[in-house]
Amino acid sequence: MIRFLSNVAYKPEIEVVLFSPSHGSLPKQKSRGGRMRVRIDLATAHLIPGEVAEELNCIPISQQGRVLMVGMARVNNLTTHRRLSELTGLRVRAVTATPREIRRAIAGIYA
Repeated sequence: MIRFLSNVAYKPEIEVVLFSPSHGSLPKQKSRGGRMRVRIDLATAHLIPGEVAEELNCIPISQQGRVLMVGMARVNNLTTHRRLSELTGLRVRAVTATPREIRRAIAGIYA
């Protein structure tokens, strides 16, 4: 069973690829040629259980109102969007992250 770690030494960041500036307000770090490191809001991580994050290969990044920003390897996977939306009750906006970055983030946030 995967649990949420509330007090971890993990630096909650993930590298994502932004295709346009219309992704809303991401908690920004450094940008490199369309890729940037963003902070993962640990309070948002509880919205997607660790088992689901692992199964769908995604990681919640932040929440702005009724929109949940999620790092995903396959951002066009409508089944994943639908499932996350049903699970959280929020509209899902995906940003591209590598499977490796997602696995690293999952390992750092959930145990």
